[in-house]
Amino acid sequence: MTTYEVHTLKNGRWLIAAVHNEKAMALNEAREITGNRFFDGVKVMAELFDQNSGNTYARVLFNHDRTRKTEEPARQQPQRRNRPQHRNRSQRRPAAYQAKLAGEEKTAGQSSFMSTMMLLMLVMGSMASVLVAMSMFVK
Repeated sequence: MTTYEVHTLKNGRWLIAAVHNEKAMALNEAREITGNRFFDGVKVMAELFDQNSGNTYARVLFNHDRTRKTEEPARQQPQRRNRPQHRNRSQRRPAAYQAKLAGEEKTAGQSSFMSTMMLLMLVMGSMASVLVAMSMFVK
C-alpha cells in the first residue's frame, strides 16, 4: 500500500501536513503550499508499506526548500517529442501566473487577513457604542 505524505518546513523542522492515498492530490497540495510564504519548504514523500516483510520504503517525489541556496533537481522526466522547447521556465508559465508572481494579485491569505481585521474593528466599535449607551443610564 502506498501513501503520499505532504511535509512542510517551518523554523528548520519538517512536519507532516497531510497524508493522501492519491499521488496527484498530494502533488497539487504541495504546489499550492509553495506559494504560501508561511512555510520555508514543502516536499511530498511516497511511502510504500510491504505487508509481507513489514518494511516501509520512502522516496521524495517533490521538494521545494527556500532555505537552500540552490534548488534540488527534481527527478528527470523523459522529454516528449514534438513539444515546444522554451528558453527558461518563465516562458512556459501562463500570463496570469506570471502576474501573480509579480505581486499584481493578492493571495487568499492577505484577503482573509483583511476580512478578519475588518470584522474585529466592527465588533470592537459595536462593543464601544454599547458601553457608551449603558453609561448614559447609570448615574
